[in-house]
Amino acid sequence: MTDTYSHYSRTVEYYSRYRPRYPQTLIGWLTAECALAPGHVIADIGSGTGQMTELLLQHGHPVYAVEPNPDMRRVAEEELAAYPHLTSLGTTAEATTIPDHCVDLITVGNAFHWFDRTRTREEFLRILKPGGWVVLAWNLERASSPFGKAFEAFWQKHIDPNEHFAPASERKLPGYIAEFFGAGGFKQHSLDNVQVCDFEALLGVTLSTLKAPKADDPRFGLMVEDLRGIFERYQEAGRVTLEYDTALVWGRL
Repeated sequence: MTDTYSHYSRTVEYYSRYRPRYPQTLIGWLTAECALAPGHVIADIGSGTGQMTELLLQHGHPVYAVEPNPDMRRVAEEELAAYPHLTSLGTTAEATTIPDHCVDLITVGNAFHWFDRTRTREEFLRILKPGGWVVLAWNLERASSPFGKAFEAFWQKHIDPNEHFAPASERKLPGYIAEFFGAGGFKQHSLDNVQVCDFEALLGVTLSTLKAPKADDPRFGLMVEDLRGIFERYQEAGRVTLEYDTALVWGRL
């Protein structure tokens, strides 16, 4: 896993600046569904450059941010230095070094697929308080507008031909999710999320993914040309809007 995480060093600048944040409505949802309360301690696992961590810190929660990639962790530490309740750990999901049974809630944003699930489950059970919750989250592109459909076609041409920007309700969960949560089961929900982009930000979103051609790739020029064409066709006042489902899976282990 550590070697896999190292790949993100190539995209850390784009990832930090341009990946979509999580919606503020997530906090209200966590309060309603997971009884999140002031003072509750959270472990954000695979925290990357801190998109989820920042939202949790903004609402006053002590957060362990666990991220093995040093470049991504450095960016998060710089961006979130003003928050006194941040504990940044250069460890992994399988061996967090967080003390036993001290965490009320574990969050995982766009990172669960990287983990060794058997070892991670054991580690989560070790650090969670009895009755603690695990919430897995993904920001999933949604092609529900003319621009969204054009961006989906662009993505399939230049990034991943098998990627479809379907609503979260139409996406099938991998079987290992049920196995991970076990007999207690899990629930699903999604929240609306949007990202308003000028062309620089739209290109940054594209380049934040590992599969995107980079500047030294012969495919790069055509990709940028096609992206600009889509942007110019659909922009309003120099902006386009990417729509997402923030898909949530939660339960107790």
